[in-house]
Amino acid sequence: MRHLRIYRAIQLINREGSIRKAAESLMISPSALNRSVLAFEEELGVDIFERLPSGVRLSVPGELLLRLSDEHLSRMDDYFSLISEMQGGQAGTLRLSVSGDLTETLLPDALRSFRNRHPGLGVEIEEGETAAGLLQRKVDLALVTWPQTEPEVEVALSQPAHIIGRVHAQHPQVGATLALSDLPDHRLLVPPIGSGLRVAIDQALRRFRLRPADLSVYPRLLPSLDLAPLAEMQIAVDWRSHCPTPPGLGLVDLSPLRLGRVQITALKRAEGSLPRPADLFLSALHRFLEAAA
Repeated sequence: MRHLRIYRAIQLINREGSIRKAAESLMISPSALNRSVLAFEEELGVDIFERLPSGVRLSVPGELLLRLSDEHLSRMDDYFSLISEMQGGQAGTLRLSVSGDLTETLLPDALRSFRNRHPGLGVEIEEGETAAGLLQRKVDLALVTWPQTEPEVEVALSQPAHIIGRVHAQHPQVGATLALSDLPDHRLLVPPIGSGLRVAIDQALRRFRLRPADLSVYPRLLPSLDLAPLAEMQIAVDWRSHCPTPPGLGLVDLSPLRLGRVQITALKRAEGSLPRPADLFLSALHRFLEAAA
């Protein structure tokens, strides 16, 4: 596909700022690359680059072309990747980014449910509180609790979740309602900055002018958490209407903090269709959340 080659060449020239440097990377002569660009410019009827003494830069039509070619190349890369997986006998890979307040709670159970249904699919996970991974095309789905509106991103699934307090089973406040006056004595384990739950926690602390003994970010991408018996509490997201007591842990009523709920949201790119693994995960996640509601 010759148009893909010239698209990639234009990307490289723009990145290097020089036809000569781009030609070195492509291991062809600068004159050959320049002829290809000139022929393409003649075909389009516009100058893609402005020739400068120090190199080249995109013209206004060139900037528009680069935007369109970047999108086209990304889609074609997705297509070739899928074809390669099919020809290699692979079922595909789920590429997912997950907010830090879901990696220790929702993620392990959701992935277990997904893999039970689709054991042949691979999984690649990265942490991310926003849709940045989607916009950079590093992932196909972003699971977040603080969705920020982006023109290139749309909501694929959304469901409210509860906010719970978890303590060691021997903690004196197991099953009790947390008094605001007790909070400064606690070491709080909280999710990373930028997550929906962390936003809710920080707003509540400011609202009541509370300063806990310590704020620590709890471990990420871990299936379990070992809490100390006294004065330590994890504030976490739970997607179930009736939150079970985890083994070795107890629950504390956080209603005085008025944290409300967060929204578990799956985001996808607005353009194009989801790759098969991401589409299957989205369906499995919807069933999983519905069953727990």
